[in-house]
Amino acid sequence: MAEKYYSFSTYCYAGNNPIKYIDVDGFYFTDSTNINNVENHANKIINSENKRQGRLQNKINNRSAKGKRTAGIERRKGKSEKREAAMNHLIGAIDQMRRDPNVGFQVNWGWNSAGSQQSGYTEATSNTHVVFHISSEYGLNGLAHELIHGKQFLDGNIDFTSSGSGGLIYDLWDESEAYTVESAYRGFSNFKSYNPNMVLNKYESSYPKYKELSTMPLNTNTPMGVIRLNNAKRIGSFPNINNYSDKTLYKNKNLGTYFR
Repeated sequence: MAEKYYSFSTYCYAGNNPIKYIDVDGFYFTDSTNINNVENHANKIINSENKRQGRLQNKINNRSAKGKRTAGIERRKGKSEKREAAMNHLIGAIDQMRRDPNVGFQVNWGWNSAGSQQSGYTEATSNTHVVFHISSEYGLNGLAHELIHGKQFLDGNIDFTSSGSGGLIYDLWDESEAYTVESAYRGFSNFKSYNPNMVLNKYESSYPKYKELSTMPLNTNTPMGVIRLNNAKRIGSFPNINNYSDKTLYKNKNLGTYFR
């Protein structure tokens, strides 16, 4: 693995910073501190939402007993349940990445975003190595978002080009899932469960590339014809796609992207 960390001596454990980083198997090391911070905060949110749901349920019961309306309180309780579910999803994603024996995940914390339209992004440098680039302004909220893309990579729901951008199965549902988790992580008052249209309405001006993404969920088992049809605006970036028939499965061909 020396080619991935050529700037470090072979005698440096965990990038010569064993307090901040861990190196579980000798293949990759990751920023365990910030991963743990995300996980701990997610657990606090779950506990907080459980208490909120208990209080709201008591109000629902009391008002029902008096014959009063409860629709507004029930909506708040439902919102709390969705936020809790999003945080459970995030914790599950972290656990899945920790346990995966084949892919190493690395956090590039403090990434310099100067000159970039993005404050953070996820990159696969191979089929077995994924890096989360997180700037200081993106912070833990952004890390929560990007960790979902790591899970999507393991599940075969997203792929990456060698330059770090999303591949042909990268779609708006991938961003909807990540923005939902990020929104839940940020707070209750502005929490939303995103869908593709909501992502476009809110973020299209900041990320024009979203307009080119498929609104249909794609994965490594999606037939090539469907992938081609749903990437009409991006097809020029993937010239090799025209070499394969409609019956070809994406996961069985190398189109210049990294995927599971």
